[in-house]
Amino acid sequence: MRDGHNAERTVELSSGHEVTLPLSTTATMVGGVFTASVDAARPMLPDGLAPIRLTPARTAVLLLSVEYHRIDRNQLSPYNEFGVFLPAVPGTGTATPLSAIGGDLGGYTWQLPVTTEPARALGEPWQYPKTVGDIAFDDEGRHRRTTVTVDGQRVLTFDARRPRTVPVGLSMRSYTDGDGTVRNVPARVDGRGGAALGCGRPALDLGKHPWADQLRVLGVGPQALGFVSFEGQFRIDPPARLR
Repeated sequence: MRDGHNAERTVELSSGHEVTLPLSTTATMVGGVFTASVDAARPMLPDGLAPIRLTPARTAVLLLSVEYHRIDRNQLSPYNEFGVFLPAVPGTGTATPLSAIGGDLGGYTWQLPVTTEPARALGEPWQYPKTVGDIAFDDEGRHRRTTVTVDGQRVLTFDARRPRTVPVGLSMRSYTDGDGTVRNVPARVDGRGGAALGCGRPALDLGKHPWADQLRVLGVGPQALGFVSFEGQFRIDPPARLR
């Protein structure tokens, strides 16, 4: 173990696997940003987090399709993941995008299905809301279609064209509240990333799963505001209680 803010420590998961925190992985990701009702999003966030207003009535939802190629020192087999995140900052009520200047902008992790049981257990140190399901990719060139099925019901199908990428190194964070305690999870990506406008193209088709019904309540439509992509190293730091 090393002393310091990023001191390494080993944790044992309920699956019996051991991993090192901070967790180092390599992954490819493609995501889409959609708008949603800020009034519907507010009660979905735990106390202590406020949704980001894009307009007086609308906030954002980030959908992120992830393919993990390496986890730590290959302790776990590769797996797929699909995240649904609500951009938020610590606070009450609602917040403006200017709140991101302080570095506290992150995504509240609403749902995070994965494709294997060890991958579900890997979420335990951060209290990520992981569920085992089926996440199927259909790739053609820079285009990826992701279909998410949980408990035998299709949640959604997400279509995205990967933006062209440039070298990037970004710090970010997510928020979780798996046991009623809101946690701040710092992370960093280093590799190649890109972003592009959605241009009004339909990119989301919701299924009949209850999660899809909740996205409808949020007012999430089929058109994406924009798309993001990344490939490279993704590091997740140990969690900290939200102050």
